[in-house]
Amino acid sequence: MKNKKLFAILTLVCFMMTLMPVAAFAADGPVAIDTSAFVATDGDQSVKTGKPVEFTFAGNNSATQAVTTPAQAFMVWAVDASGAVSSALELTVKDAVATVGEAKNYDNVYIVDGAVTGDKFNVEFARAGKYTVYAGVLRTADNSLNAAQLIGGSKANLSVITVTGKATDPESTYSAAVSEVDKLSTDGYEVVAVEKSPVAASGTDLTLGTLTITPNNVQTDNITVTFWDKDQKLTGSTVAIDTNSANIEVNKTTAKTNILGQIQFKVAASREGKYEIYLSVNGIEYKLIVNAGNTFASYIEVEDQPNAPIALYEGIDGDVSFTITDINGNTVKNASKTNTQGMDGIFNGTKYLVFTEKPAASSLENGDLSLKWDKDDQDYDLVIGSLDAEGAYTVKAILDNGAYATAKFEVKKFQTPVSIFMEVADTVELGKAVAPQAKYVDANGVIKKAKDANIAATGYAISTLSDTSNGKAVVALKTDEKYAGTSFTLTAVSERYNLVATKEIKITGEGAAIAFADKSLAVNVNNKVEWNIVDEAGNKVKVDTADWVSTKYVVLDKPEGAKVTVYDSKTVDNGKGEMALTSDTVGNVTVQAVAQYKLTTKVANANGQDITATQNKYYTGTQIFAVGKESVGDVVVMSIGSNEIVINDAKATIDAAPIVKNDRTFVPFRALAEAFGAEVAYDEATQAVTAELNGTTVVMTIGSATYTVNGAEKTMDVAPFINGSRTMVPVRFVAEAFGIKVIPTYDENGATADILFNL
Repeated sequence: MKNKKLFAILTLVCFMMTLMPVAAFAADGPVAIDTSAFVATDGDQSVKTGKPVEFTFAGNNSATQAVTTPAQAFMVWAVDASGAVSSALELTVKDAVATVGEAKNYDNVYIVDGAVTGDKFNVEFARAGKYTVYAGVLRTADNSLNAAQLIGGSKANLSVITVTGKATDPESTYSAAVSEVDKLSTDGYEVVAVEKSPVAASGTDLTLGTLTITPNNVQTDNITVTFWDKDQKLTGSTVAIDTNSANIEVNKTTAKTNILGQIQFKVAASREGKYEIYLSVNGIEYKLIVNAGNTFASYIEVEDQPNAPIALYEGIDGDVSFTITDINGNTVKNASKTNTQGMDGIFNGTKYLVFTEKPAASSLENGDLSLKWDKDDQDYDLVIGSLDAEGAYTVKAILDNGAYATAKFEVKKFQTPVSIFMEVADTVELGKAVAPQAKYVDANGVIKKAKDANIAATGYAISTLSDTSNGKAVVALKTDEKYAGTSFTLTAVSERYNLVATKEIKITGEGAAIAFADKSLAVNVNNKVEWNIVDEAGNKVKVDTADWVSTKYVVLDKPEGAKVTVYDSKTVDNGKGEMALTSDTVGNVTVQAVAQYKLTTKVANANGQDITATQNKYYTGTQIFAVGKESVGDVVVMSIGSNEIVINDAKATIDAAPIVKNDRTFVPFRALAEAFGAEVAYDEATQAVTAELNGTTVVMTIGSATYTVNGAEKTMDVAPFINGSRTMVPVRFVAEAFGIKVIPTYDENGATADILFNL
């Protein structure tokens, strides 16, 4: 069924009546029925008309014995809200353990011959209403009795079915489309293409298209959406309107479709990001994607400028950069001559990007200046081909609205170097390569490439050393796992100036997980959080950008009622990414990130020939973020099948690993309780384990589903058991007894992986 389950599977009431001889049945008296049950797969629920509800027959010959041989007859009926037997009920045999007879209708009571325990039936209703379904095993050969005789005085409740909607399912007939988007502002920004034709209904999550708006909290867009029921406009229906973030606002929460099947509403955004608008009508939910971006430049600041002089005749290579933001602090990204966003003077002419100071000997003009977007740093680098004179330089960058920033730097002729160093990463993944560049530093701090220096490399993990010219080299590493966690040494030598520099490079293992750089975030702010692929030891691992496929984020937990949005804010580069998270509520937000990479390797085929093999690799990471708080509190992490436990980022070993048994997760009671500082005791005589934490005492007994919290008796649906020498308890019951939040995570196959506990 497409309908969501509204309630858990219920253990429903069995009918119990005294068995009577056939001769006792009078024309106006009840027919005796034996003990039985008729269990709805989804329990009590709300369904649409014409939608089947699956029931399972669980008849009994007695209170304890299931029906394994055909009973004489099995009967089912439904009572409406007024208490009358309803004619809206339709019963069909779906899946029978043994051959059963056809469901026969006797005055709106269905009788099936030969039902046994486990047989499945579909119950449908032709009309909307609230119905109570009953069942029983008939102990009479007379199947010609009327409804009154069959039902008698039995009123035992089996399952309540509330039937809603029309005779046709909206999921298969409804469609919708964004038919009009009216930009109320006059700033010239255009909306990206939005679907104009009806969307064929194929489920409950239908995407209408994508809308791009400017996140200035001023501009509003008037959106018209048209709804259809088959080929007819859907009129007079109430549509609920909601968003997934406080960063976008709609001017109404509900709207009723007019005679044209249309609703209209306005949307405005305050921060850049990717958001969703939900439109729900008669149980069908449509989704409109909103990209808030393409922002208008309002502020500019100097991000970087050199502390030391720049070498004469060298170019500026990321030494000077500017950050440009809109009125709400959103980064104005990747503007150009065709997408100026309030920076027309910078990109189209020389008026707004100018030298306000330069040496008299310099022949540079304003036209030699330009800005280049740096996607890694999310800012704009100043570009100058070559600095041709010594002295002080000042460059002024001015936005169209008059806001400006001034960057200053000094240019000096490079003198005799006093030291040498290498620009190179501190770590490298096993099997990868590094490319160090040697550079000189003179007495004035001026830096210049050391083109005449030589670079050497020593270490057992080194595979090749190549391209050793112009003060640079390429060092490739072996793939043998035994070198993971070791290091090798680079040496740069300048014989001319008698200078030497060494640097130790640590070799990381294979990428194992995602690690986030920050844990504390602000409320109602578009928080940018960097993350890295790391190895088992936590070392950052570089991953070829070309191998990256996608990154997805899942919000596993959030404060009740909070609107939380998470999306990719930066293209993944060498195993480094950036996530944007916004929440409108103070509290903990748990996010799981899944990065997918495509790993290409050489393998030998059956003939011993090397062939290219490609496989998908997944890196996951889960983090609890304190939004608007100082701390997330205590966090304990356990993993299914692992004896490692992480307590507030500190790793330890436990002697029993969490396991999954009968679709339930069990954890070692003592390890979990003591991780949060609880006092734990075990009574061998009674097989009772007791834990006390922050004034709460929990007692559980091996083999018993009954437990106590501060003396109050409670019941679990499974019992603790002994695994090896450790007491294993159902994770959710023990955690919630102490007020500990349980947050499971999942691997790429959907299986439970890590379990986070947060107090």
